[in-house]
Amino acid sequence: MGKNFFIGIASFAIIFSFLFTHFKPDLVFSDTTVTGGDTGSHNYLFYYMKNSLLTNLKLTGWSPDWYLGFPAFQFYFPIPYALGSILSNFTHINIAVKIITLLGTFLLPLAAYFAMKAMDFEEPAPCIAAFLSLIFLFIESNSVWGGNIPSTLSGEFAYSISFALTFLFIPSMYGSVSRGKYEVKNSILFSLIVLTHIYTAIFSAAASFLILICNNKTKMRDKFLVLTKTYFVSALLASFWALPLLNDIHFKTDFGYRWTIESMSTIFPAIYLPIIIFSILGIKNGAAKKDARVLFLIHIMLLAAILYLASQLIGLVDVRFLPFMQFAGVLLGAYGLSQLVKNIKPKIAAVLIIGLLTILWVNNNISYIDGWIDWNYSGSESKTSWAQFSEINGFLKNLPYGRMFHEYSPSHSKFGTPRAFELLPMFTGKPTIEGLTIESGLLAPFTFYLQSELSESPTCPIPGLKCSYFDPINGTEHLELFNVKYVIATSNKLKNSLDNMTQYEKLKSFDDISVYELNDGRYASVPKYEPVAVITDDWRNVSMSWFKDKYMLDVPLVFIKEKDDRFSQIIYDYEPEKIKKVSMSDCPLNETFMNESIKITTSCIGKPVLVKIPYFPDWSVVGADKIYLTSPGFMMVFPDQTTVELKYGSTSNVVGNALTMSGLVFVGIYLFSTVFRKEFQQYGSGKHVKKHKRNI
Repeated sequence: MGKNFFIGIASFAIIFSFLFTHFKPDLVFSDTTVTGGDTGSHNYLFYYMKNSLLTNLKLTGWSPDWYLGFPAFQFYFPIPYALGSILSNFTHINIAVKIITLLGTFLLPLAAYFAMKAMDFEEPAPCIAAFLSLIFLFIESNSVWGGNIPSTLSGEFAYSISFALTFLFIPSMYGSVSRGKYEVKNSILFSLIVLTHIYTAIFSAAASFLILICNNKTKMRDKFLVLTKTYFVSALLASFWALPLLNDIHFKTDFGYRWTIESMSTIFPAIYLPIIIFSILGIKNGAAKKDARVLFLIHIMLLAAILYLASQLIGLVDVRFLPFMQFAGVLLGAYGLSQLVKNIKPKIAAVLIIGLLTILWVNNNISYIDGWIDWNYSGSESKTSWAQFSEINGFLKNLPYGRMFHEYSPSHSKFGTPRAFELLPMFTGKPTIEGLTIESGLLAPFTFYLQSELSESPTCPIPGLKCSYFDPINGTEHLELFNVKYVIATSNKLKNSLDNMTQYEKLKSFDDISVYELNDGRYASVPKYEPVAVITDDWRNVSMSWFKDKYMLDVPLVFIKEKDDRFSQIIYDYEPEKIKKVSMSDCPLNETFMNESIKITTSCIGKPVLVKIPYFPDWSVVGADKIYLTSPGFMMVFPDQTTVELKYGSTSNVVGNALTMSGLVFVGIYLFSTVFRKEFQQYGSGKHVKKHKRNI
């Protein structure tokens, strides 16, 4: 062990001690439900992964609990939740969740250190990079972009984990390409990046191809060979998730959002000033020495800027790319500062002084982070309104099963987060129609439109969605369409409206919050009027027009590609004036509803049966010839026997799983052969004999 090893140990002892002064262990390791911003809602995803997916040896599946049903983890990232669920076998799930939410924050200084090592920067540059990463982590000018502590506290912890992995992967790839050698660790790293956040995967892939431009030590053919091998194996490893994602991506709800950045000080705030200064030094030194590594880091910053500007053209959230620019500056700054102090002896003194000055700088440039950390990690149970929230959940848990709607209200922050009621499935075992992961919810635009009809202070978070005004009459019709059984009202405006409507029965009040029952509802029924077929590719907009037309909600629109003899009326757009309401006689239906299946027993052979569960290609049916996509995004079947069963499953999942298994087998063989080859080389060189003699 050399001096550099002890410098590294001392540096990280200081870094982690500093982080724990902010993330107090008595809060992080307390058995309370982490809360705050979007973070609180993520508890449900851990809960569902642990109790419904991993117990069945799955990482993706169908959840009925948000958006009337959604493909859980098919359009979101399963690895952080799987890790938390596995960790919960050794500690309480609440503590496991807290550890996972902080994993990226504590991993990032390590990533900075090993990034510099992988690119062959000499000490003290790696240790300085680890210290300077603290400046990036404590940037307070944004709390939504990703990577820094405020973004993590607001719920972007999957991004934070993936961001740290990205800065392990990109420099590692740089080193591998420089040597012209494929290394399986890069394939594993990239597959983990893909499975933890898609924006980091996009950036990692783009950045790795910059190596073709910035590295002239290796032949172009060898560079391409390394990249091809790396991504081929990565694709195999991630296929179980990526293949179904790509296969069904057109059923994702778009959520491309553009943030307004008023000045450059938002991107490079005052706390970032040392990074700017030392980056300039690094660029100057690198240019003088014609250092390809410095050129590569400059290109990383430029790539982040290009992707930020181009993101709207490809439907991505623009600000997700800015943290890469900021952190590449950290690495450049570490190089610049290392050149400034490289002649100071002893080296450990220079590093520790820089570390302590960095910590003082950070502490003098933060304001709200500590309060936010305490709020989140003290947990929901520490909030003054926990008793009320717990009482509401206990009451709802004992009610008969049924979908719930909760009015959105900023006042729910008293429970830890204004999104507290998105945890109803976890606390009560009953679904609610709103949640996180908007991209995953086919009916998310419709549920947020409904929220605007029945909330005094709605959110309407989907870009381009024109929400409604407060309208409890229309809102009630939409609740009935959605088979909502219970309504949780907070504002006096909504409570007064529901009190005066005959459809509702007030069940109980809990101070400012009241629970109402609307109807018994059924998931499957024969519609009141014959369905009308619509031949269109724009079924989403047609559905929204139909959804806003309260006079047509009892006439289902069925979306088809070509004429179908089952339908007597066929139109080519939403043309209500051309639709005739043809009454249908009701007939008895019995249903058995489970998370990933619904069984219907009926005598309605040949009649349309509307199933109030979101359509998705992975649903299959036995007892009918096909499943039809029906407004606003439900399913419809025409039974050809008395028992019809719809099940959730996917051929692409089977193929993806098989490809992932083949990738794991390859990695296993590769690692085994590497170890075996080293042992064989030792025996061939006679090193084992020398070692044996030394032992004697």
